[in-house]
Amino acid sequence: MYLPILVESSVDFEIILDGVGATVICSGFWVSQNDSVKSKILVSFKASKTTADVQLLWLPGVTECRLEGDLDIAEWIEWVTSSLYQHQLVRGAWTVHMVALPKLHVRSHQVKAWHGASIHQLDPKYLFYLMAKWLNLEAAQHLVIRGQIEHLIDRTHLSDEEKTLVLENLSPFLHI
Repeated sequence: MYLPILVESSVDFEIILDGVGATVICSGFWVSQNDSVKSKILVSFKASKTTADVQLLWLPGVTECRLEGDLDIAEWIEWVTSSLYQHQLVRGAWTVHMVALPKLHVRSHQVKAWHGASIHQLDPKYLFYLMAKWLNLEAAQHLVIRGQIEHLIDRTHLSDEEKTLVLENLSPFLHI
């Protein structure tokens, strides 16, 4: 179980499952104050009966964001389950250029694999509702973002103290 908080403008990493029965669950956050972010994630399956569940939440304060996510499953692999979901959340009204490049390289027949990506702004209806409850726009945005973060943190089954530590580490970047 992994919970990376990545703050660099360019991060590439690979998860390799090379032991029979290997399992990885990863919920991660990308935050950056740079103008441009470019990263690549590769999940490689090199053994049978492996499982990977990777969910990533981008919370950029950037004008350009490019994320490449690849699942690579070798042809002789059997009984693999894999998922990689990239969720990119745009805060604010500025113009942002975001690209999500999901790729599946499946060379085996006994595989369950999916890859998803979404890019969206904070829902104006949610913000309006929260503002009707006497929150200003910034406080409403922070509440919605914190909900997204807590959703991913809850997947990791961290203790309450560890969850608090993760939120404290994210706070300087998100102003929550």
